[in-house]
Amino acid sequence: DARSAVMLARFARCARIEPRVASSRRRVATKASKSSKMGRFPSTKSVENTPAFAAAPDIHGELDIDAVVARWGASATIVDDICTTFGVGGGGAARAKARELGAPRVLLTHKNENVYNAYACEIAAMTRASRSLCVGMFLAMGDARAVRHAAGLRAEIVPLFARDTAEALLADVETLRVTFSSHVNAPETAFFHDCVARHTHRMGSDALGAAFGRVVDSWGAGLSRARGDERQTEDVARFAVIESAQGYVFGLVSYAPSSLSLRAVDWARKPQHFSAG
Repeated sequence: DARSAVMLARFARCARIEPRVASSRRRVATKASKSSKMGRFPSTKSVENTPAFAAAPDIHGELDIDAVVARWGASATIVDDICTTFGVGGGGAARAKARELGAPRVLLTHKNENVYNAYACEIAAMTRASRSLCVGMFLAMGDARAVRHAAGLRAEIVPLFARDTAEALLADVETLRVTFSSHVNAPETAFFHDCVARHTHRMGSDALGAAFGRVVDSWGAGLSRARGDERQTEDVARFAVIESAQGYVFGLVSYAPSSLSLRAVDWARKPQHFSAG
């Protein structure tokens, strides 16, 4: 009958478009690492409580990590570098305002499709000034430590360099003169590569890990290839390369919550459907 013909026609159309939908989803899935989707970032205690940086308090008696990385030789124009690399800014006045606030932080969030907008709203509400660099990656200015309580946060990073390619970034990182507090022996240094989205002309993950890991190893006791390290030892100084489709950022991880916590596991789990209920 007519009703059966209509149903068969609808089924045929669904059957024809299903392969295209599936292939589209596969292409999107290959653009980001599993770690960035599932929230797998090595847990790192707040840098303020790390003995490796105990000898650099500011005038308020607290750690001034921005002054520390400046002495290492980090880019003095890091805000402009990030805005240029990621194509954001809002004009010279906006960048000048960002530089005035200081304390730039790169924030990584979970990428759950159902609640991603909630994560973005969290960042906006819990920081003095912030802007989205790409999905799951934000630049925050001013004191952003309040965002460490956000449900969607994966990591907070003090950016040292931002470049269009991994090769250019490596050349900058090799110029750093990293030193730690004289009150402790050479601390453990760890390296992590997080791929928020794959760069078009990317350096292979193994090659990137070996090249940057070798540099980070030279700064301390060296645990640079312990990618899945979940220990929260106070002595570890963790550095990371964040890869995106627009470029790369290298920085010091100033905080990362445990990915083994119930909060991280529950919020990162992808739902089986996308219904409003």
